[in-house]
Amino acid sequence: MRTLTETEAVLLEDIEADDFFPPDFLSVEAENRRLRIATLSAELGVFEYYADIDHLEANTVWYSLTGGKRGDSLRELLSRIESPGRQQLLDMLQYRHEAGYTSFEFEYRHPDRGMRWLCVAGEVTAIGGSPANPPRFIGIMTDITEKKTTALELLRKDLIRNRILESLPVGLFIIDPDTRIIEEINPFAASMFGAAKTQIAGKRCHHFLCTAPEGFCPVCDQQQVIQNEEQTLIRADGSLLSVLKSVNRIPGGSHGKLLECLVDITALKSAEQNLKTAKERLYLATRAGGVGIWDFDIRGKTVNWDDQMYRLYAATREEYATGNLVWDARIFDEDRILHIKALEQAISGANEYRCEFRIVWPDGSIHIIRALGMVLLDKRGMPGHVTGTNWDITAQKETENELISSNRHLEAAGIQAKALAEQAEAANTAKSAFLATMSHEMRTPLNGVIGMAELLLAGELQPDQIQYAELLRSSGRTILSLINSVLDFSRLETKQIELTSADFALDTLLDDFSTAMTLKASEKNLEFTTLLEQDVPLALRGDADRLVQICANLADNAVKFTELGGITFRIQKDREDTDTVTLRFSIKDTGIGIPAEQQQKLFVPFKQLDSSFTRKYGGTGLGLSIAKQLAELMGGSIGVKSEEGHGSLFFFTARFGKTAEAKR
Repeated sequence: MRTLTETEAVLLEDIEADDFFPPDFLSVEAENRRLRIATLSAELGVFEYYADIDHLEANTVWYSLTGGKRGDSLRELLSRIESPGRQQLLDMLQYRHEAGYTSFEFEYRHPDRGMRWLCVAGEVTAIGGSPANPPRFIGIMTDITEKKTTALELLRKDLIRNRILESLPVGLFIIDPDTRIIEEINPFAASMFGAAKTQIAGKRCHHFLCTAPEGFCPVCDQQQVIQNEEQTLIRADGSLLSVLKSVNRIPGGSHGKLLECLVDITALKSAEQNLKTAKERLYLATRAGGVGIWDFDIRGKTVNWDDQMYRLYAATREEYATGNLVWDARIFDEDRILHIKALEQAISGANEYRCEFRIVWPDGSIHIIRALGMVLLDKRGMPGHVTGTNWDITAQKETENELISSNRHLEAAGIQAKALAEQAEAANTAKSAFLATMSHEMRTPLNGVIGMAELLLAGELQPDQIQYAELLRSSGRTILSLINSVLDFSRLETKQIELTSADFALDTLLDDFSTAMTLKASEKNLEFTTLLEQDVPLALRGDADRLVQICANLADNAVKFTELGGITFRIQKDREDTDTVTLRFSIKDTGIGIPAEQQQKLFVPFKQLDSSFTRKYGGTGLGLSIAKQLAELMGGSIGVKSEEGHGSLFFFTARFGKTAEAKR
């Protein structure tokens, strides 16, 4: 015998009750019966909760949904709800909300089914009622786990879709075909146009996406299909944007929506243009440089030539259909093997082809061709083609041969010049050695002559005899000075002079030098003034004799070339460190001055300004040259500032060591 279901039992109970109750009561009961059947069919848990006495009345669906049993309190239910949902449900059931319909969704831990999503909805009735009609919450409970799971899955899919759309490097636009309004765009679309999404969304598509005028939309008005069509649009900053455009209809609204997809090909178009420009420039360069381009198909054994290749070989396409026919007809037989071997080596692994060979034009002239090529691999990584260039290097080879011949002549001339230089250097050394020897040999008897003149002047002589003796002494001293200059110059030329290093007092040296120069200047009624700056150290170490020699040379010249006025001798500190000091010595006169164009000759040996100076003032032209070399040996330099008719300023620097006293 089959067991009645709960629904059938209720129906039977209600049918049997029809024999005992009046019609109105039966009408109400029939309505209740239909409601009970409906709640059972819809799996609605119907309940009443009396908060004041914590009492719960519910149908069987309620207990099935909660996993509870009749008589359980609300606390049993609440203990299976995670916080904070527990408190929110309690507030709703305990009349803590205003009267009216409310609902609440929460996660519930079912004792048999695990975690479920439930929804409670209802309202508080008889608020502030009497004992016969106490306040209570009347509501229903439904299991919305499947709904929630479906919604969460849809949400997850929406999030994934949105992330994909936002990360796609494609501009996406959703457009209403009726209003032509851009309703939505992805971030990449905004970046393509260089504008914010808010600046594009809400605008008509003609402002951004379409080059057609209003009323001539290719999709909406002319029903065209747009798939991967190249278009040029304008960015927000006015720059051009090259795109591949596709338009598709998608469901949504009364007439659906338009999904426009834009792929930015600006960089690709720029690269194409650059490649085109490069090809044009390469073509012009090869034409201008006489370079021919060829391609050898390894498997097909065919050679393709450009027009320049035919010109290099003095051939035409009408005569020879392919390049290899021209090559066979023109190349020297002796060079053919070299070419074939070089090509085989490149294909077998060298990857690069290099070769030079000779060809014969129809007029009999011989031309030398240089060939370069690169092996190109196919999809399998095997050699497929060899592409390269040819150019005529006949003129280059002739030039190289001429240069080789010239270099040989130059090499021979260089060897000869070196031999002549060595001979000149040997002669110069011999000359300097001769001058040094002769100067030394001449000084000894000359000193005797000067000594005898001084002895004669010490005795009693007649006036005319005194004049003769003084002339003899003066001439002897002049010749001795000249010999000393020649000797010093020869020693400097042969690097035989070495500076001495000894301690000396600068102030004592200057006193002696100034006294001597003052006497010499007074003979011409000139004033000689010495100025020593206060910061110049006086205790020095160096070659005092050579210092006096340079100063005397410059001072003697100043006295020689000055007729009126005077000479100023100034000593200053140029620079100083812990162990050394560099001094600057200058001698300024009020003499005849030196023309600017003549000043570069001053320090050249045996050079004077012109012959008139030699006749009037005398001298060999060695003094300033010797002074320059001595100054450089002393770690300094020499120079001059002068203006014709306004005197001259000669100056030099020299470096000296400091004595222990000066360092303190």
